[in-house]
Amino acid sequence: MGRLVAANYPANLFIVNPSVASGGSYLVTDWGKSFYDAAQIEYRRRMASGLTIQANYVLSKSLVDGATASGVVYSEPTTFRNLGLDKVPAGFDVRNAFKINFIYELPFGTGRHFLSGNSIANKIFGGWQISAIERSQSGTPSQVTAGSQDYTMNTSDDGVVLENMTTKQLQSMMSIYKTTASTGFGQVWFLPKAFVNNSQAAFEANGFNWTNTNVTSPYVSRQLAPNSFGYRIYLYGPWQNHFDTSIMKRITFAHEKANMTIQANCLDCLNLTNFYAGTVNPSSGSFGITTSAYSDISNSQDPGSRVIDFIVRVNF
Repeated sequence: MGRLVAANYPANLFIVNPSVASGGSYLVTDWGKSFYDAAQIEYRRRMASGLTIQANYVLSKSLVDGATASGVVYSEPTTFRNLGLDKVPAGFDVRNAFKINFIYELPFGTGRHFLSGNSIANKIFGGWQISAIERSQSGTPSQVTAGSQDYTMNTSDDGVVLENMTTKQLQSMMSIYKTTASTGFGQVWFLPKAFVNNSQAAFEANGFNWTNTNVTSPYVSRQLAPNSFGYRIYLYGPWQNHFDTSIMKRITFAHEKANMTIQANCLDCLNLTNFYAGTVNPSSGSFGITTSAYSDISNSQDPGSRVIDFIVRVNF
């Protein structure tokens, strides 16, 4: 710092208040912006012959000035000198989303194609309705961090370097891998274990050291010199799938002044667990492994368990 000041650089070139021990400056303002671009295609079939269908696909991209991990976390800029450095994917950036829902009234009973004139058959087979909602979407982003601040100028993460691979190739590795640990218990990984171990060796973490690194295979490395900088890499989590169904029967009483509905709802009917990407820091022993279900930006958990509801309702 003495050399910089002697060369007529400002004393606060790197630190806002250099004369104050552990001091800084906070600016509370509405400097942040968000950017959302999307293309959507939708198919809609209005109710006809007892069937209605709606399906859509959305391709989108959401960027913000300063990413947050939840709805209550505030964001500090990397540097006031260039706020554009913090234009990054939002925590709720879902690039691909496909949704379809339908309602189908079975063609039996009064006013239907089959058994329309049979009152007994109408009581048994008439008034049935089936509906379902299916949603599949890509995961949300997490920054791959180095867990160190060795050469940084602004107390932020150093960034990482991808060796023998591109960002696109890293993203293609994202999936769910189920294995059995040495303890006999199951484990869920979101990255291949060989890649995880190779990256941890490069960071000399989790019992590995540099001699264990296969330098010809893909791995994540930290930037290793003061005159080099790592990159800000974002990894999008596993795809999610949700499938809910419902079946309902409507029974009409005499003179149609009252009716009763009997309904069964099945939430997450396929009993699928939508896993969270977990730790994306190669210097951590838990890098590449997940132990929790997906949680959205408002911290609402998605445990992935099947739930069945039975409902009886009388309308009059």
